[in-house]
Amino acid sequence: MRLQLLHFLRDYFANDLDVTATAKQCALHPNTVRYRIKRIEEALHASLCSPAVITEIHLSLDNLVSAPTDAAPTQAGPATSTP
Repeated sequence: MRLQLLHFLRDYFANDLDVTATAKQCALHPNTVRYRIKRIEEALHASLCSPAVITEIHLSLDNLVSAPTDAAPTQAGPATSTP
């Protein structure tokens, strides 16, 4: 569900915080868009009307999108030291 909300938030920002345009793009009712925005604000304990919050989230989303997804996870082995 969190991933779905991240995609929704990216769409919301791409539509310049326009509820109606976001609803059309996501094939949702405008009230559903408002509900999701409210859920996100409650989870973040912050308002999506705040320019500082919007900037921080937007930059974070950009970093998530640009992060390499094909990197294989590595397991930490025992620490070795060379003399």
